[in-house]
Amino acid sequence: MNGWASRMAALPAFAWAARPSAQSYAGRLIRVTDYGVGHGSLWFSDGSAWRLVGPTEVYNTTTDVVGAYAGATLVAQAMFPAGLLRVGDALGLVIRTLKSGTADAFARNIRFGGTGDIGIDSSVFSLGYGSTNTHTAENPRLKIASATAIRVTTIGSTTSFSGGTSAVGATDTTIPDIAANNNYLSITFNKNSGSAGETLTIKELTITHHPGP
Repeated sequence: MNGWASRMAALPAFAWAARPSAQSYAGRLIRVTDYGVGHGSLWFSDGSAWRLVGPTEVYNTTTDVVGAYAGATLVAQAMFPAGLLRVGDALGLVIRTLKSGTADAFARNIRFGGTGDIGIDSSVFSLGYGSTNTHTAENPRLKIASATAIRVTTIGSTTSFSGGTSAVGATDTTIPDIAANNNYLSITFNKNSGSAGETLTIKELTITHHPGP
């Protein structure tokens, strides 16, 4: 175990749902074991609330994900328990995708809502992969605009993407109150058109939680 992991392991550790009150741990650090890739995440009590100490990776692919996505298909999902997100927090994504040919067209949606059901939770950002698009790299970013709203602040497609379409809502997307409800970020892919049997390969997909003020 390296030095950083040893220091993490020495902290009081709790699952998020079993964490002590911030009032009882004022000025102290804890490790939340069930939130964050690897060793969990660090949280600091300011005496009234638990605050995430720094940017924390909450999802990271370890192998390529390949699919033809004939119907809307869930490829990744992160759950944010009630009380964990705060107004001003941001969720940064890195998505790297390869397409096997130049005939079929696909769509990708980022959804956010309180059910985790991709047929119910709202799409906050969609990206259409045109038939000639063979590779894309993106870093969309979402911000918790209020206790009941999420906002797309950047879509960040690289110049390797051309000929497709993207759609961001004109207004913030309403979400269940983050203090009282679990919320889910879901990534879906879907084939829009074509019958060449092409596939999408997800080479990189990470989600990082950046704490706000």
